[in-house]
Amino acid sequence: MDLRSRIEASYKRIAQEAYDEGVALGIDEGIVIGRADSIKDIMDFRFGGMPDESLAALREIKDLAVMRSIQNAALTREKDEVLNLIARSRPA
Repeated sequence: MDLRSRIEASYKRIAQEAYDEGVALGIDEGIVIGRADSIKDIMDFRFGGMPDESLAALREIKDLAVMRSIQNAALTREKDEVLNLIARSRPA
């Protein structure tokens, strides 16, 4: 299975899990959780993982547009750029 297929399969699985959780948590929060999990999976597939500190910062972000931007960066940019974006997007 190529990288794109693995990412798509992961995203579909995560989206379903997020939807299921979202029903209990609230749809917006469930979508944000799903995006964070998807970004983590992309980082794992492309770069072999991400630091725990960056993952914790990612989970603090609640803005869906910011999450979408980070997800797009994870698909197209270098690891350091993505980690910097996550750090800059962390709520104050």
